[in-house]
Amino acid sequence: MVQTYFLVILRNMRRKPFSTSINLTGMALAFAVAMAIFAYASHELSYDRYHNHADRIFRVTYRYHNGSGYDIHWARMSQDWVNELPGQFPVIERLVRLQSFRTRDVIVGEDKYREEYAFAVDDEIFDVFDFHFVRGSATSALTDPYTVVLTTATASRYFGRVDPIGKTIRIRHDDGALFDYKVTGVIESLPPNAHFPVTMLTSINGEQERSGWAYVYVLLHSPDAIASLESGAADFVASKTQLGAGEALTLHFQPLRDIHLRSQLSRELMPNGDVQQLQIFGWVAVFLLVIASVNFANLNTIQVMNRAGELGLRRLLGGTSSHLSGAIYLEAAVLCLFSLAMGAGLFVLGLPGLERFLGHGLIFDPWLLALTFSIILLLVTLFSGALSGGIVTRTQLMNALKGKLTTHATHHALIKKTLIGLQFATVLLLISASMIIHRQFDYMQQKKLGLDHEQVIALTNNDRQVMKDYALLKSRLQQLSGVQDVSAIMELPTHAIKDMGQVKVYDRPDLELSADMQVMDINAPALLDMTFVAGGPLPASLVRADAVPEAEVWNDFSTKDRGYLINETAAKAMGWNDPAEAIGRKIHWSIGEITLKEGYISGVIADYHQESLKAHIRPMVVTYEPLWMRHVLLKADGSSLNALRVEIEKLWDETYPDHPLEVSFLDEKREALYRSEKQQLQLITAFTLVAVVVAVLGLSGMIAFALQLRLKEMAIRRVLGSRIVEVVQLLGQEYLMIAVGAMAVAFPVVWWMMTGWLDHYAYRVSMNGWSLVAAGGVLVLLLAITAMGYALRFQRINPASILKSE
Repeated sequence: MVQTYFLVILRNMRRKPFSTSINLTGMALAFAVAMAIFAYASHELSYDRYHNHADRIFRVTYRYHNGSGYDIHWARMSQDWVNELPGQFPVIERLVRLQSFRTRDVIVGEDKYREEYAFAVDDEIFDVFDFHFVRGSATSALTDPYTVVLTTATASRYFGRVDPIGKTIRIRHDDGALFDYKVTGVIESLPPNAHFPVTMLTSINGEQERSGWAYVYVLLHSPDAIASLESGAADFVASKTQLGAGEALTLHFQPLRDIHLRSQLSRELMPNGDVQQLQIFGWVAVFLLVIASVNFANLNTIQVMNRAGELGLRRLLGGTSSHLSGAIYLEAAVLCLFSLAMGAGLFVLGLPGLERFLGHGLIFDPWLLALTFSIILLLVTLFSGALSGGIVTRTQLMNALKGKLTTHATHHALIKKTLIGLQFATVLLLISASMIIHRQFDYMQQKKLGLDHEQVIALTNNDRQVMKDYALLKSRLQQLSGVQDVSAIMELPTHAIKDMGQVKVYDRPDLELSADMQVMDINAPALLDMTFVAGGPLPASLVRADAVPEAEVWNDFSTKDRGYLINETAAKAMGWNDPAEAIGRKIHWSIGEITLKEGYISGVIADYHQESLKAHIRPMVVTYEPLWMRHVLLKADGSSLNALRVEIEKLWDETYPDHPLEVSFLDEKREALYRSEKQQLQLITAFTLVAVVVAVLGLSGMIAFALQLRLKEMAIRRVLGSRIVEVVQLLGQEYLMIAVGAMAVAFPVVWWMMTGWLDHYAYRVSMNGWSLVAAGGVLVLLLAITAMGYALRFQRINPASILKSE
């Protein structure tokens, strides 16, 4: 019997290839997109879960705030007393530090490299995190000073196929000195779902080096021990710090597995994911599957209706309702299985392209994917079978034999309108959201940022040995053809500063203000085309021949002559609504143990966006301090940037033969700021287009369904002289009313969802009704085009043939 059912199903599919292909295509597209979203979501949720002790690993962070508005939560620690945590809390099994995390220069023979993710670590790190050794041993790799462990990718880049164990490489420390390190191990390159990437790990060479800024992790004896650690942390901090009135410093312990999606702290190792974006994609997958499932059920019902005579004959020959329903369920299952197979094929073919688009591979469990979509297949089958089977069981035998499948009118109308309304509302949600995301992205791309990124080349991450000779380098670079000007800066535009300190305004002793510190060469505002709303640049007298000492001389900060610039936001925070009032006022800036000498404000620069539009413009103070400048800026004159880059590289090799060069373009860095938003927009747009295609297929099926039920009525109207416009109106008016109802349901939901999404941006477009009106217009247009298509198709049919068949 089952074999016979299968043969009948296959014959029906071959007999109606067009309607069958439409039915399968819509569901297959939805399956493919949903699988892609499943793979992406699985990858995002899998971060750091591959570590055996992931549930017991926590990152130690700290938050400091005071009554003057200074409030910052750091992903890393600077207090050395954090090393005492294991002695104070027995629940801690291990504490490890990742430090010396600035870009490090490496020399291997005659070759020079720059490693962005090179860390000095405790040798116990291998007891906490899972690093898989392919050469060497975790127990001894970093126990000796001046040893290094490379990843397989780094080892291959340095030594090719030669065994690197025992080889020596030279690594430059933060002070610019080169030291020899012995390679004692090679680990597998970390997978893409690690929240901190690694290219090499070096030893911490003595207890005196376990100091300063570090990313600190603790391994607890059990996950439940975190409660006792958190409860005792406040007393421990209080015993180690002396805080003033209104000040607070608190330790926090982040679960390792939460860092990627739920942490956006200052000085993260790398940009983390966004749980909100993941939720948006999850809802898109649900919406698509809902639309496709409704379409699939309706189109399958239409095919059942077209076989009314066959089903009636089966009942006449003794087929029970349960047998007929079973056959219908089986047919739905087979069609859905074909759709799933097609969708899986599309997913497999498109996966490499998706990974290239995202810039990394996707890690997911194929068995979990298979199980998830098997359950979805079952649900779609049951839904479709129940809808189609209900028509068969409610139809009288004689009507079925005449080829007419009818149902209880009220029951069927309610189901049909509900399903259509659900589909329309879902399409409206996707179209509206896509339009609002597109508006916000256009706004970010077109908004004036207050400075000029174009034609600016940056020589980045230079150490103090390079910047010690900055005056000489600047002079030589200015002589290159194609260079308009050369300057230097501490933090590149597009990078967050987040070094917020206290500002003292001398004629306002009661004012408490916190402001970011940016360090620039005298001519940097001119090179970046910043606007002065009052005053002018820093005085040239601040530039000294011995601007960069051989080593950090901390007391030099408080004795060296200073001048300051401030931005408009800082001027307003200091109480000067007219920027001109700030000129000539005396201030000083301090952070921690560093206090800069007092100096006068020489200029107020117009507010500019140092970082993404997600962040508010904060009060900022600018001064001249060559010791803190790390990036050299060149303004090109518009000639070939590639030719200029070649000249820069040649000059660099002559000037700094032992230092690698890192070159970037500010406009590219600005584009990179919004890469995730751009990816989100492109994916949402693609998914919305798929949803529209699937919805049109379903709409076609539903109008065909209505036409099938009213075929005789339509033929009589034709005979009586109805025009095509009246046919379109007749076909579309019911769906137009359902669309209006769907708008009433969908638009408040869209407004609520997208208002929450826009709240993540400090600078954003306003919510208005135009995106909603446009989405409604698109839906109505699709409805009109589809109805017109079926009306034209009906016009080509001879009404006499329809009436004769009746």
